[in-house]
Formats: sequence, structure tokens, C-alpha cells
Amino acid sequence: MEEAGSGQVAQQTGFVHYEKDKCGILGQKHTQGQMTTTQAQETTAQEELTTTHAQATTTHAQATTTQAQLTTTQARATTTQDDQLTSTRSQTTTEAPPTTVEDQTTTEAQPTTTEAQPKTTTEAQPTTTQAQPTTTTQAQPTTTQAQPTTTEPQTSTADSPTTTEVDCGLPPVVPNAVSSVTGTGTGAQAVYVCNAGYALNSTNAVACLAEGKWDATPACLDIDECSANTDGCEHNCTNSVGSYTCSCNAGYSLAVDNHSCQDLNECSLTTDGCYHMCNNTVGSFTCSCNTGYTLQGDGKSCQDIDECSANTDGCEHNCTNTEGSYTCSCNAGYSLAVDNHSCQDINECNSNTHGCEQVCNNHGGGYSCACNSGYQLQVDGYSCQDINECNLTTDGCDHMCNNTVGNFTCSCNTGYTLQGDGKSCQVRTSPPVLQFTNQEILCSDLSAIVSSSDMGAWLKDTYVESTSTKVWVLKKAHDAKDLYEYLTEAAMANANSYDSDTTLNTHCDGTGHVVYNGSIYCDSHDNNNAEIIKIRIADNTLIVNVALPAGAGAHDEYSYSGISNTDTDFAVDEFGMWALYQTDSNGMKLSEVDLSDLSLSNTHTISVTTRGSIGESFMYKGALYTIESNEQSPTMNVKYVYDTLTQQEHTWSNAMSVPNPGSKVVMLDYNPRDQKLYMMVDSGSVLQAVRYSVSET
Repeated sequence: MEEAGSGQVAQQTGFVHYEKDKCGILGQKHTQGQMTTTQAQETTAQEELTTTHAQATTTHAQATTTQAQLTTTQARATTTQDDQLTSTRSQTTTEAPPTTVEDQTTTEAQPTTTEAQPKTTTEAQPTTTQAQPTTTTQAQPTTTQAQPTTTEPQTSTADSPTTTEVDCGLPPVVPNAVSSVTGTGTGAQAVYVCNAGYALNSTNAVACLAEGKWDATPACLDIDECSANTDGCEHNCTNSVGSYTCSCNAGYSLAVDNHSCQDLNECSLTTDGCYHMCNNTVGSFTCSCNTGYTLQGDGKSCQDIDECSANTDGCEHNCTNTEGSYTCSCNAGYSLAVDNHSCQDINECNSNTHGCEQVCNNHGGGYSCACNSGYQLQVDGYSCQDINECNLTTDGCDHMCNNTVGNFTCSCNTGYTLQGDGKSCQVRTSPPVLQFTNQEILCSDLSAIVSSSDMGAWLKDTYVESTSTKVWVLKKAHDAKDLYEYLTEAAMANANSYDSDTTLNTHCDGTGHVVYNGSIYCDSHDNNNAEIIKIRIADNTLIVNVALPAGAGAHDEYSYSGISNTDTDFAVDEFGMWALYQTDSNGMKLSEVDLSDLSLSNTHTISVTTRGSIGESFMYKGALYTIESNEQSPTMNVKYVYDTLTQQEHTWSNAMSVPNPGSKVVMLDYNPRDQKLYMMVDSGSVLQAVRYSVSET
């Protein structure tokens, strides 16, 4: 800055910054300057004189600097000659025409705001005048404002020499950079800053030389961030002009920060192409197959494994391949075990599907039928036929052979006793002495169907060849008609669990009934005279009824002591069926009963006792055993025995006793089928079904 006297103007050069617009054209962005101040008194009255003097100064010295289109000020003081941006700065010394004023005046033009005009910067350079008022005018880009003029007494000034400053013009445009300039005159600088992704190849500043041109211009060259390892890409970097891009390896995708890579889950995108299962891995994926399949060479498709052909099935017998699996099966007679591989024998004998009539023998993968002793297997391999051992003379009987279905028995002539081997005979001098063991209580309380006051009987089939497991209970001792049937002895444990309840079409009396080969034999209640009947249980049909000999008791005429209405008592032993009854007061009658027509034969008269003097009786191997009293407890004495083989009567004294587990026995019968003694026992408040095993001492 030059030192000026009291009449000179102080001036400071402005700082201009240039930047590229979108098209790369440099333009003025900022203008700074200081306004000129002269020492003069401000006066509004000199406004026109100042304007005229400024016009004269501009015309004579061309002191205005224009960098863009000239701004039309409100005073229209500046005229733009062309549309190109120019910057002209000059110093002009003029000699103004004589003016008569009382005081010398310094006028300063202040900024005035003009809208919608191109940005224009106008600077008035220092002007030295002799004997004329000196005025410095500075035009701002958008502001021109006339300020009050201060006028001082005018003095004469000598002409000053004119100095021309070098102007380098606008600095060169550097692609991909922005610049800022401090001016266009000698010593001014243009500073360049490269855009992101570029770097200068030399210094960032160039100066305006005295020759009127700018120093060597730098260039902004592309930065290869990839080579410089400044890219920050996690996987791959691709350089581009002024920038770079990051990319990821196969199996990854670029994250939102455009630099890091994240695993791409191909499985969730369903782009994996796997036939069965997709297993994602970091940066990739693998395919796998379901059980029973193997992965193919393409790493994606699956093919069924034929486990049967590969002998990896583990099936014990047969293997059938299926898609993705296989199944095991077994040969006939075997079933597949729970492991679905091994085979286990089917026990056809336990499944009741074998069809064998008698005996089923299971073996691995099958079974075979056999017959019991005394039977022969037929050609069908299932059925059995009785062998008549008596015809084969293989029986070994001393006296007589009696063929039975599947067996045979030996018997002896009258007066002989069959010995323990069941074949030899010896003269019997007295009936066998018996013992009773192995007590069984099949039902501890029959009161649900039979009360102790009603009495009753419980029965099993006495036919030795019968295979029936059924048990029957006939309710009451008088007018008995309710027959309860249980399929098994175990079912009888609960009296209410009977399987059927039949009301007999013909009613019975007493408790001396027996069941033989599916029919019940009893003393008839429906006839006023003594009559015995046979009823087939299966269809409740009366098969036959026969009157007893004249005088036979009926309806409680000759009953046991303490048991009402048992005028006729049926019994079955190894020799057949018997009927014990009474025709007069002199004694009892014991007759064999024909099982078909109920005709009586082989009748024995027992004179030593009567029905009213005994409590109960039973038959065992042709001998009649009578109980002294049915109310003796815990045992009942057997004092009178009649042997039908020797036709002798025997009176014993404490030779034999029968157990009584209750207070009174209301029914007593021997069953040769299981060789057990059956009782209906009154235990005070309930009736019990009790049984004992019988053997000879």
C-alpha cells in the first residue's frame, strides 16, 4: 500500500476465489475490498458533482476493473462494452478542468444493492489531481450507493505520471480441481485443490509472472487407491478415474458401507440348486442328501442308495429297496422284530390259528400238530382219531378193558378192587379210606346271586372227557330255576361277573344236581310225584324226564337232615352216574342211572340208615360215603359206607373225616374228572364255593 498525502486515496487490493462450476468454468465466488476514504466533509448537495467527476475519471483513465458483466448501478454510472469477463486495472493521472469551489472535496461512492444483475466488481484506482477535487469510486458486485460528499477548498495539483500494472488474466483451468486466486496482477497466486480421488503432480500454487502470464500449471492425476492400499476394501478393489469400487469374492455380498463383505447365504436365497439339503458355509455352501441317498459328482444332485444290493441293509431274511430307504421282511412263520431288521419265530400255537385239534408243537418258522395219548394224527395233519386200545390188546387190563375217547380204563369183576396201577384186580374187602387236601376257595362270596337262606349248588362238568372250563351256579334249593354260567373258574371269583343267566324251562329241587357232558341232571320240581329230568344247558331244552319207583320221596319228604327238598341226590364216580333216593321209612335205594334215558339199574338197598339221619353223601369208585352231620366243624365224620362192589355195609368209628371250613355244608359232590370234592359252604352270612383234592390213604 502506498503512503498518500492528505489529498491522496488509500487503496487495498481485493482477494478473489475462483471455483469450477459443474461445467468446469471458473467464476468469481467472493470479493473483498476496502472502500476508499478521502478527507472531506460529507454533503448531500455535492452528489451530482461527484457523479459527473466519476464519469470523467472513468472515461479518461479507464480505471474500472471488470471481471464479469458490468453491473448497472442505480446511477447508471458504468457502461458495459461487451459480454466477456474482463478485469482491467489501471492508474490514470488526469488534470480536471478548472472548477471554482470554496473547498476541496473528497467523494466516496458507497455500495448500492441492485437485484437481478450480473455480479460485477469495479475498483477505482488511485487518481492524483492538481488543483482539482480528487474522487475515488469503488463499485461492489451487487452494491452501489451514493454517499454524502465532503467538499474541501480546492487546490491546484500538478499532473502525476501514469503507471500500468501487468494483468495475467484468469488462471488456467485445471481439470478435476478447484482453485482460488488472490488477484490477476504480478505476484498474485492461484491455489489449486484437487477433487477427491486426484492428486497434484506439482506444487499447488502458481504465480502471475511479470511477463503477464501464469507460471507452469499443475495437473490433478488419478490416485490409484487400490495400489496404494488405501481403499479399505475387504476383498477386491477396482480403480477408476477419480475413485475406486470394492467388490467381494464369490459367496459374499458387499455390505452397506461399500467396503466390507458379508457371507451370502445361498441356502436362504434358494439359488443353491441342492436336490435335498443346503448347508451354508462362510463364503460358500455345500449340498447334502437325505438318509438313503448319496451325493453325486456335481455336488448337488442325490441318487438313491440300493442298500439291498450293497448288502448294507442288515435284514435277517429279505430286503426290498425303496426310494431313499428299504424295508425288511421275514419268511413265512416269522415276524419282523421291533428293530425292523431281525426276524423272530411266530408261535402259531399261542396265536390259536394253528388249527391243531389237540396238540400244537411250535418250531422255528412253523409248527406241527400232534395228538394226545390214545389218539392218532390223521392225514390232514390237524385232526386226531381215537385209538381203541382194547381192540389192540395193548391195554394190560386184568379183567375188563373199557375204551374211552382217547384212552381206556380197566375194571374188575364184582368183588374185586382195581389196584393202584389201574390195571390189576384184587378182591376188595373194604372201601378205600380217603383224605382231602389242597383247599381251594373259588368264590368267597356268592351272596350277589345266592343267599345262605336260599342255598344252592355250584357245578362243573363231571364227564371225564370233557374239555369245558365253564362253571355253573344253580340258585336255591326249592324251585331252582336261575342258572348262572361263568366261562372260567377265575371269572367265578366275582359272583357278578357271570357271562350268562338262564331261566330253566323246567325247574329243579334240592342241591343234589350234577352236570354231565353239557346237560344238567336234577330232581324235578314241576311234578307232584318223584321224577328225575335231564336238561341240555346250551339251548335250555328238556331232553328226558323219568318217574322214580313208586313210593319215592318228593318235595322234601325224604330229604337230608338240615338240607330241604333234596329227596333225590345225583352222584358221579369212576363207574358212572348214581341216584340216591328213598321209597319208605326202612332204608335208602342206590341205583345206577343210564345217561341217555335215565332208566335205573343195579339198585342197592341200604337198610342200616335213612336219609333223615345223614347230612350229605358222595360216591367214589363204587362206594357211597355218608356224612354224619353237615353242621360239624371243622371236620365232618364219615361213619357209614356202602360198597357196591362187595355189596357190604360198613360202619366206621373215626376212620375218616371230611373238612368243613364253614358252619354248614349245603352241597357235597365228587367229580371224577379232576378227582376233587366240591362243596357249597354256608359261612354264616355268605355262601362259598370250596374244593378239595381227594386221594386214597
